Amino acid sequence: MAEITVTQLQNLVQNIDRAVAGQDWKRLQQLDQTLQKVLLNLQQFTLSEAQIQALTHLKRSHLAAVSAVKAQRDKLQQDMNAVSEGKEGLLAYQMAMNMEL
Repeated sequence: MAEITVTQLQNLVQNIDRAVAGQDWKRLQQLDQTLQKVLLNLQQFTLSEAQIQALTHLKRSHLAAVSAVKAQRDKLQQDMNAVSEGKEGLLAYQMAMNMEL
């Protein structure tokens, strides 16, 4: 595989940021897989200062994406818990109504 350019790293940062902003989790998963391949590929090259700086930006972007995914996961868990609690309340109400009849 050819050496990764600074522009390619910058494009990856932009794509990750766009996926997070759009909450496009499937796209973010694809980009994460691409990132893994890029990082493995970079191990075989001596990096320039510009590439190191681009990787620093990429790392920040990736950490922000991980944080966004975790926050979305936590929100989804809260929503699922609320639905579950709502179902339990509805069931209790239905049982109480049946007892009155």
